Amino acid sequence: MEDGKDKAPGKGNSNDTAKNLLKAAGVFTLLFAAQFPVRAAINTIKGNYIDAKVATPALGSVLYRDLGAGFMEHSGIYVGGGENCIAELQNDNGESIIKLVTPEVFTSVGVGATSTIYVSCKGDTPVGDPEVARRALSMAGQDLGKYDLLMNNCHMFVYGCLKAAEAGEEFDPDKMHRITKDHWARMEMSLANLKHEAEKNLKACDWRVWDWQNNPGIARDAVPGITG
Repeated sequence: MEDGKDKAPGKGNSNDTAKNLLKAAGVFTLLFAAQFPVRAAINTIKGNYIDAKVATPALGSVLYRDLGAGFMEHSGIYVGGGENCIAELQNDNGESIIKLVTPEVFTSVGVGATSTIYVSCKGDTPVGDPEVARRALSMAGQDLGKYDLLMNNCHMFVYGCLKAAEAGEEFDPDKMHRITKDHWARMEMSLANLKHEAEKNLKACDWRVWDWQNNPGIARDAVPGITG
């Protein structure tokens, strides 16, 4: 007894148990609710990237793939022409060289490279511009100077092709370097900025997976002004 009050045997333990159960239920409710935005994000990614596939990009489509365990990306332009259907800027012994490569090569270079290639699309339809492809092809074999991860990279080349086609001009490396230095935040050519340009010029609001293992590239001579 204490102060004339008796405590029923086990009453304190029962109250503690009930409180713990309520706390656990509250935590479970919060965790369950928190899953909804995560699940929504997963479903969006699954719908946009995993399930949705396209047979062949359009000429002048922007392509990219993840590397560096998803912390970096590599981009290029689809130019058709059968096997060597992608124009890309490669780091070739410290030089930025434009090359025409196969999807196998495009997906094999770099740390943490994957075989998944994403294509600029509007909905489920690939979008591109033959004039973008023509600019990319015109630069094949060219050396754009010392490779720089932030200032003279693959995204700069793809961006340059998009802007040259938009302006009705030929690809001008010096102009692209000036734009890179003067207009990009933190002097960085990033995939996010490149996607913004693709949306602006190609109406590319979505990015789908190219089923390239089962669908070869198309001939470049299918479009006037572009020959293989």
